[in-house]
Amino acid sequence: MTIARSPIFNEPLSFYSSAIENGTKVVIAYNNRGLYKKELNDNKGAILDYNWAIILKPDYADAYNNRGIAKISLNDNIGALQDYNKAIELKPNYLDAYNNRALCRLIIGDKIGALYDLDKIIEINPGRSNIFYTRGEIKKSLGDNSGAITDYNHAVQINPNYAEAYCNRGLVKSYLGNFEEAKNDYLKAIELKPDFALAFYYKGLLLKDLGDINGSRQDFDKAIAINPNYPEAFFYRGNIKMDLKDYQAAKDDYIRAINLKPDYLEAYNNLGIIYFHLKEFRNSLLSFENAVKINPNYIDAIKNINILKQLIGKQ
Repeated sequence: MTIARSPIFNEPLSFYSSAIENGTKVVIAYNNRGLYKKELNDNKGAILDYNWAIILKPDYADAYNNRGIAKISLNDNIGALQDYNKAIELKPNYLDAYNNRALCRLIIGDKIGALYDLDKIIEINPGRSNIFYTRGEIKKSLGDNSGAITDYNHAVQINPNYAEAYCNRGLVKSYLGNFEEAKNDYLKAIELKPDFALAFYYKGLLLKDLGDINGSRQDFDKAIAINPNYPEAFFYRGNIKMDLKDYQAAKDDYIRAINLKPDYLEAYNNLGIIYFHLKEFRNSLLSFENAVKINPNYIDAIKNINILKQLIGKQ
């Protein structure tokens, strides 16, 4: 979220309270005191100050924008949207309000509305790489892969050091089957940001699909070393270990994934398979049943339960 600070926002909170009491630049003082309260996480207090600023100056676009940000923090998304609408009505080229409204619309699930706001920002100022990146993210989520790549291209043209844009462009290229280009984008992202766990993770997935098992495992190792709380990296590393019949090591990875993400269906299911290979049939059944408890319609686990019960019954 982008707040709007008035020029004198360099004084302590008491300064603005005194200014309000003395009647000195009262409207700005209310707005800026609201900003201070927002930074102190006093969102309700901030809203009260923005209310007074708006009462005293009904066309104060910055106060509407700032009040919208405080309302978002209180989960009043509709109220925030109304404030951003008013800020833009008062100030039609208000880039920060368009940006904040786009983020608000994303929160409430209005991706098309968010795209409209980002389009407007780019129309007014086409030089903001983060706006192209965010628009690319929305297009990716809507399945517009070519549109997403175009936006990521713009983002890295404006900012050649934008590691996240390279990384997500690589992901979309992998969706489209452009594996070598995807790999190069991941490598570029890692070059720019050597501790980028997500880029190592995505590259690990790609290399596994390409049959480079050792390279894939090394990437998952690196992602986990950077971020030890990465359940998906543990899960896919566990898959590699299971394929290599290193069942004990795979078990450890699946358990770590589940500890980090207790509703991880696939990890429970694969842990059940591992226990089966280790001939720990009771633990195998419990793992499959845990998956079904989370999702009663999880077909893979249901099938595995039935197969396991049949095998146990024949012994």
